[in-house]
Amino acid sequence: FFFNDTATTEIYTRSLVGSVRCVQETGINAEYMGILTMANPWDKWVAGFLTSKQLPGGKWLQKTAEFAAITDHSGKILTATKDFSLGTYVYEMHLDDKNIEKVPIDEKKILAQTALKGSTEGLRAGCRINGQKYVMIRYDATKKLAYYSKSGGGACAMATKTTIVFASYNQSLAMSDGSFQNPGICNEVVEKLGDTLLKSGSQPQDLSLHTEYVINI
Repeated sequence: FFFNDTATTEIYTRSLVGSVRCVQETGINAEYMGILTMANPWDKWVAGFLTSKQLPGGKWLQKTAEFAAITDHSGKILTATKDFSLGTYVYEMHLDDKNIEKVPIDEKKILAQTALKGSTEGLRAGCRINGQKYVMIRYDATKKLAYYSKSGGGACAMATKTTIVFASYNQSLAMSDGSFQNPGICNEVVEKLGDTLLKSGSQPQDLSLHTEYVINI
């Protein structure tokens, strides 16, 4: 697409340049991320700060999340890591009486309901996100933070003014330093990015505007 407004074009171009440099300077593996062109101004947020963590001294811990995404409040994906999607399908739930109940699943609505309201009401087949079953174990209504567990891992989601920030971890997957993904780091990066988007009005602004992300863009 094209912008007619010169100022808007300049801002967007600077944003794209910043996105590419962000990925280059953090050393993030673009193939792992599944982000090839960074043409989406939202991509840098997931590429830089949901799947990596800045350490003291300017070094970066990478591959901190199994999956990560930013959606709007309807669950529409704005940007996400490779192999992350929110689908609709019918889940066959096996009942105690050996019958099978066919339960319609809408993963966008599930993420929105749990992250925005902290509610699991009506979720007959549990919190199914990206084809995986989660259990919401805690909800902070003040910060709109939802914490989930799953077999071998878990996830965290935070609702901002217009977006939902989501990341999951798998305790069998190693991060770049050889240690394994864990809830502490997953929760930390989600909350930090959520707070930053709240300050920016939940817009994909240039990262150089945010001093908490010290990158020379």
